[in-house]
Amino acid sequence: MKEWKENGNLRKRYAKERNGNEGFNSYLKNHAGFETNLHRKGKRYAFFHTTLCLLALNLVALTRLQNGVTDNLISVAYLT
Repeated sequence: MKEWKENGNLRKRYAKERNGNEGFNSYLKNHAGFETNLHRKGKRYAFFHTTLCLLALNLVALTRLQNGVTDNLISVAYLT
């Protein structure tokens, strides 16, 4: 705890990492249909749905890289 209070760089790094994680979670919820399309209950179905959402984002990123786009890799804008 003492190191946490004395080290401002550690706090900034932790805050930056947390903000990045929260931003990605928000993107999953709002743009990838992560929470909206769960029609069944259960761990197995939730795991399957999560896997499909993340796989779709990976495929979008790979498609954008193949077309020479290196910014905003998981954005589906102008993907056609």
